Amino acid sequence: MAFRFKTPSMIIQALVLTVTLGGVAWVVLDYFQSRDIQDLFFKELANELDAQAQINRTLFDQFAGSHVKAAQLIAYQKQFQDYIQQGWKTDELLEYTGQLPPWLPSASLMRQFFVARFAILLDDNAKPREIYYHIPDPLPDVLKQANPIIAERSRKQSYITTLEGKPYVLAGHTLFDDDDLPIATLLLGSPIDSRFLADTQISASMEGVVVALVNAKDSTIWVSSQPHNVPTGVTVESLAENYLRTKSSGFFDGGVSDLLAEFASLVPTEQAYHTARQVLEKAKQQRMFFAVVLITSFALLTFLLARRIRRLSRQIHHFSKESLGLEETEQSGDEVNVIIQAFERLRGSISNTITRANAIAAGNYNQERHRSEQDQLGRALTDMNHTLQNQAEQLREEQNKLRYANEALQTLNDELELRVKKRTQDLQTALDTVQKAQKQLIEAEKMAALGGLVAGVAHEINTPIGVGVTASSMLDERVKAFTTLLESGQLKKTDLNKFLEGVTEISNIILPNLNRAADLIRSFKQIAVDQTSLELREFNVESYLDEILLSLRPKLKKTKHQLTIDCPVAIELYAHPGHFSQTITNLIMNSLIHAYREDEGGHLSIAVKADQERLYLHYHDDGKGIPKENLSKIFEPFFTTARGKGGSGLGLSVIYNLVTQNMGGNIHCESEENQGTSFYIDIPLRRDTIEEKPS
Repeated sequence: MAFRFKTPSMIIQALVLTVTLGGVAWVVLDYFQSRDIQDLFFKELANELDAQAQINRTLFDQFAGSHVKAAQLIAYQKQFQDYIQQGWKTDELLEYTGQLPPWLPSASLMRQFFVARFAILLDDNAKPREIYYHIPDPLPDVLKQANPIIAERSRKQSYITTLEGKPYVLAGHTLFDDDDLPIATLLLGSPIDSRFLADTQISASMEGVVVALVNAKDSTIWVSSQPHNVPTGVTVESLAENYLRTKSSGFFDGGVSDLLAEFASLVPTEQAYHTARQVLEKAKQQRMFFAVVLITSFALLTFLLARRIRRLSRQIHHFSKESLGLEETEQSGDEVNVIIQAFERLRGSISNTITRANAIAAGNYNQERHRSEQDQLGRALTDMNHTLQNQAEQLREEQNKLRYANEALQTLNDELELRVKKRTQDLQTALDTVQKAQKQLIEAEKMAALGGLVAGVAHEINTPIGVGVTASSMLDERVKAFTTLLESGQLKKTDLNKFLEGVTEISNIILPNLNRAADLIRSFKQIAVDQTSLELREFNVESYLDEILLSLRPKLKKTKHQLTIDCPVAIELYAHPGHFSQTITNLIMNSLIHAYREDEGGHLSIAVKADQERLYLHYHDDGKGIPKENLSKIFEPFFTTARGKGGSGLGLSVIYNLVTQNMGGNIHCESEENQGTSFYIDIPLRRDTIEEKPS
């Protein structure tokens, strides 16, 4: 029997492919990512080390400078100054090693600020008189002899120099008498050894970091904070394998120095690389975990997909056997090949069935009827063949009946066309009547607005006229009384002065009221003439708005509303003033009726601007706004939401017609509930620039 290779399942294929490609990708990404992480880590480490080196340098400078502060504090002590005033007890050099000399503060106070390793008291000739020190090594002989140079250079500053081949830091403070002559000098100092360097860095040094003084001539270590790791005399280059050196920071800035050296910070290389390896190892673990999760997820997804494919294959085989009568055949290959083979067999059977169905649909009912007993679709097509033959006979009979019905329907259609034509003529006549009535209602709305204007102005004029009549009566009475006194010869100067004062007072009452009445009459006359006249004329928009508001004053004074106008003085409009007046009047009245509740105060505003050709008007009220569902209907005739409050539904419709037809402009409205309403209008500055349209 020949051996036949069996194709592995789709799960095995996908898993092998995923592991292979994932492994290659993981190795490549691991190489590049590890390199990038290492480069980035060492770059950041170098920056951190440089910053730490600057801190180490600053701490060294501060520690050296603390010698100066300690010398000043001791010299300012009364105990020290009293001792100096007593004078020297002997010419021999006194040395204190086990106890504090009397010119130094107490031990508890010394522990607070004294950082020097020895203290020397010099006389006025810079000769050492007394020495206190607590270091195991003896002091250099040069410090036990008179040395004015050291005293001078260390005065009030740190002085770094070499004494007998070793570096020292010195700081002093000198006391002077009233003639500014030196009395005594206190000199503090410390050898710059490993202990000194360790003390300067103890507060902020990184773990394992070594600070050192490097000879600038041959790059040898002069002294280090860890002599057991970095001994004296080795070169910096020989330490490159075990230590990383930070940037050089020079030496000393807080005083003077005779020492040619540099201050350096050294970091153990193993410590830096150990940290880098930890970071890389952590990143590698994360990538490994991600790869395992990805492979597991892909394998699980492939397993679920393969299981659904196998389920679909079983359903296709079951349908082919039970519904189409196809025999089962041996399947080979993975899940995808199995479902492709089953689909091809199913497609062939369905294609054959479609061919038979198309023949029957074309009227060929004599197709082969012999099919397997298991072919349910074949049996169904045969039964459908018989049924279609019977239905074809019935259709022929129905066609004859429909032909007769169509003839009757054609006759009925001819009669309906005549009726529709007559009804259309009747509707056109009715439409013309409605349009004529609409125009008449619009004109009536204009006259009603004018009538309301007349009533309001008449009521407004009544007040100043009444005041004028009353004042005139008072003037008449005073004139009669004055005449009586004059005729009787009893007129006095005081009576004449009193009469003149009264006449002046009454005149001041009559004249403003008559002027007010005249302004109202002139404004009403102009507005009324403009409302009824269709003459084009040029007028100033700001002045005309003031006249319109003056005519509306009877309406506005009964409310709590405020109205402001923002209009440049120089805007001139050539148009029908009546159309402009009625537009502004209807906008204001629309707000008074619809935008506010009774006894509610609001703010109305009119803003006008213009360019070389058009005028732009923005009207706004801060009332309750217009609901969204009503915003598209506001310019329709007879639409109103305040039918019982005096609203006719024609105000905004009249505005729309006046702006778009009579003034040749555009208008649109923007509103939100409880946010107020705005109307935006733009019209040409000269009405004769557009074609005249009848209103």
